[in-house]
Amino acid sequence: MHTNLDYLRKVTESNEDMMKELIVIFKDQSLQLMDQLTGALQNKDWKAIAQLAHKAKSNVAVMGMQEMADELKKLELWAREQKNTEEYGKIIEKYKLVTQEALNELKEYLI
Repeated sequence: MHTNLDYLRKVTESNEDMMKELIVIFKDQSLQLMDQLTGALQNKDWKAIAQLAHKAKSNVAVMGMQEMADELKKLELWAREQKNTEEYGKIIEKYKLVTQEALNELKEYLI
């Protein structure tokens, strides 16, 4: 289980409609960020990777995906300094995999 909706329940005061709306936004943003991160990596656009990792970090944190948020923070910091560039692809692939699994976990809210 990748997601923990405790934070989402807290900020929405357990409002199911609002939770569903935020989960749909999470899905849409995640799919867009996956594509953008892949493109930025292919283009070796480290500045874009830093910016996208920052957005993705916030996106997954709302869904209680703290471990992935920590990985994305590391990617963001590395990309800002253009360090460990050989590791970027591994983190991006992990992000894509974990986020797809999280979306599967959230399917009941996406109907």
